[in-house]
Amino acid sequence: MSRADAAKDFAIDYLASWSARNDIALDATAELYAPRVLFHGRTVSLERLYKEKQRFIRRWPEREYRPRPEAIGTDCNPAGTVCKVHAVFDYTAINPKRRRMSQGSGALQLILEFIGEKPVIVAEHSTLLTQTRRRTLASEGTSNE
Repeated sequence: MSRADAAKDFAIDYLASWSARNDIALDATAELYAPRVLFHGRTVSLERLYKEKQRFIRRWPEREYRPRPEAIGTDCNPAGTVCKVHAVFDYTAINPKRRRMSQGSGALQLILEFIGEKPVIVAEHSTLLTQTRRRTLASEGTSNE
């Protein structure tokens, strides 16, 4: 498998990991990222990144990310040690306690560095392309919270 194909598969797996149960999504953080990451324009430690991901999960405990396979591109350096991945995805995020839903599409950019055969994220940036937020259909007073 080429590094470009490996980088594309990594991006798809990354989005799948953020669609998983919260404990699985957080556990994956240590495996997916380098010790220091350029995250949305700021260099952060893995510990700081983990805390940011925890806050995001608390805000949106139910998430589904669906990559658009035809909208994933990769560009690797000639040595194949660094690859940029651009991916467009659709998403749904729900907070049942707050009865909120956000859905739409986004663009993800990852810069991956290969350590042996294993890619890790050294930079991440994402942008919302479309977004709709609304209250969920649960009626008032039905929650046990």
